[in-house]
Amino acid sequence: MRIIAGGRGAVNPYAAIAQPYLEKFHKQVDEMRGGSKMALAFNKLNMAERKVIFVLGNSLATLSPLQMDRLNEKHVSLNYEQLNEKEKLTVIRGMKEIKKLANKIPYSPPGEEEALKNPRKIAPQSFEDYHADDAVIPSSHVTNAAGF
Repeated sequence: MRIIAGGRGAVNPYAAIAQPYLEKFHKQVDEMRGGSKMALAFNKLNMAERKVIFVLGNSLATLSPLQMDRLNEKHVSLNYEQLNEKEKLTVIRGMKEIKKLANKIPYSPPGEEEALKNPRKIAPQSFEDYHADDAVIPSSHVTNAAGF
């Protein structure tokens, strides 16, 4: 079967017929949702999180300046829909980079962060408590624990 024009490489004639209807459907779903998933995620970010996305996206934009625009301070306050296509591509690539980075960072077990925030402070008198544990206990003071 030959490739049908407008079907984007579809070898099935029904796929070529359905393609424009599917595109229209997905566009309506995005409009009802309030934007694409990427737009919704970006619009929920605060300014600091957006700056992190911009830094990662800009590092990739320097490698391909014809495809992507560099983002700066004026873009931080804009919503996703207000960005042009090249800026949106920079945002998308930055978000993908942060996901890759998050996958590289190991998971910390529960309580590890709290333990680092509040290290146990050992006072000089508590050193004496530790030395008391090393004292020899006479055998006359030891009772038979097996009898209990």
